[in-house]
Amino acid sequence: MRRCGVSRGCTAAQCRGGRSRSLLCRTSLPFRAVLVCMAMSGCKTPLKMPFTSSPADDATTRHLASTDDVHGPLERVLLAAGKGTAAVPPASAEGVTRYQAAEKLFKAGKYKDAEKAFKAVAKQFETTQVQEDALFMVAESQFKRKRYSWAQDSYDRLLKEFPSTRYLDRVSRRKFEIARIWLQFPKSIKTSDIQPVNFDNPPRTPPPKSEQHTTWDPSRRIPIFPNVWDRSRPVFDTNNRALEALKSIWIKDPTGPLADDALMMTAGYYVRAGNYAEAAHVFNTLRDQYPQSPYLEKAYIIGSQMTLVSHQGPAYDGKNLDEAQKLKAAALRLFPKTADRDRLREELRKIDEAKAREQWVTALFWKKKNKSRAVAIYCRRVIEEFPNTKYAALARDLLAEVDPQAASQPSRKATPPPARKTPRRFVPFSPRKIETGRARVSGSPAPKTDRSTTKNPFEADPPPADSTPSPSKEPPGRVRL
Repeated sequence: MRRCGVSRGCTAAQCRGGRSRSLLCRTSLPFRAVLVCMAMSGCKTPLKMPFTSSPADDATTRHLASTDDVHGPLERVLLAAGKGTAAVPPASAEGVTRYQAAEKLFKAGKYKDAEKAFKAVAKQFETTQVQEDALFMVAESQFKRKRYSWAQDSYDRLLKEFPSTRYLDRVSRRKFEIARIWLQFPKSIKTSDIQPVNFDNPPRTPPPKSEQHTTWDPSRRIPIFPNVWDRSRPVFDTNNRALEALKSIWIKDPTGPLADDALMMTAGYYVRAGNYAEAAHVFNTLRDQYPQSPYLEKAYIIGSQMTLVSHQGPAYDGKNLDEAQKLKAAALRLFPKTADRDRLREELRKIDEAKAREQWVTALFWKKKNKSRAVAIYCRRVIEEFPNTKYAALARDLLAEVDPQAASQPSRKATPPPARKTPRRFVPFSPRKIETGRARVSGSPAPKTDRSTTKNPFEADPPPADSTPSPSKEPPGRVRL
């Protein structure tokens, strides 16, 4: 009996007939070569099929795809009060005992020793309830020691390990307090603090007077200068670290009570620092995400001012002017009793002047190029869109100079548009409803008519009786000779 040459357990006839039980015998020769090469190279990833996964891999997949540790605001309150069910497994008796011992040190005022004890508990008992409590108490111990930069990092680690922690509200309050300390307790920005806009050069508008105390500390004035004497502040860039703390409040806890306060404090810092574009962006976020906030009026009024100041001048795009005009008009419409209504109306008038100036500058540009037609177009635009500005009179004089005939014509906006005619009602055509004599009301019986005398609209009209006869036929009555 002849063997197949691949497997000793079957014959060549069995391999050809497909009755062999050997998988290697059923495969083709090139595929066998690929399998041999992969086995010799040690590669096993392509051969790892989904149905060969181990139970440990399945457990890891279920853990990564689980949403049991995600809690809403109400569930966090219930968990903090001890009335909820946490998805994190409880700690052992040893972990609870060690946590209570560290807590006694914290209550005794030994914050440094308590911090070390809480760190040891959080490291030993990972992915348990006691780790969440220990991480929070590590940050609290550092906060009590006034190591605010360390405390901020510890709070961030807690939020990373437990995104829906039951301490989220307390973490937000602590971060807000740290930011206020680093920013030297700034007060909320007021509309009266904003300086009038310099429309000739808006970026040159002076910022409001800063409430920060003048200090000799160079690390506050120069971000890259290290801070080596004040342990309550970070080593570099104190102000930006404070802004990071405020940003994490409205990102990690957007439904919390301090989210809009953090946005308002951030916007106030940018306004006082003269970063008007970033301040306008923060005010826009405050208007969009928190329409019920008590800072909404300030977000409209001060935000429109920051958008207006971000305008670079008549030589640049007027998008910021249009946006500021919309915001100021919306502020007058939403808050008609605001104390700044006279100021808003005056600024709207100045915005019209600025937009007319942009068109006037463009007209002068085309005049230098000897493009009289373009000059006439922009002069017409100034006259029609901004007739109450001082540039309207200048545009009329220039238009009379380049095109006297166009200057004598009335403005297109001054002429009222023609009255619009009422369109006739369209009635779909149906040959079955065409009747003679009178119109039939829907639902009434159709009048009896003689079908032989009814005219079909699709047939051609017969020629009249007195029409000229065809030349091929002879007229009747003619006698043939």
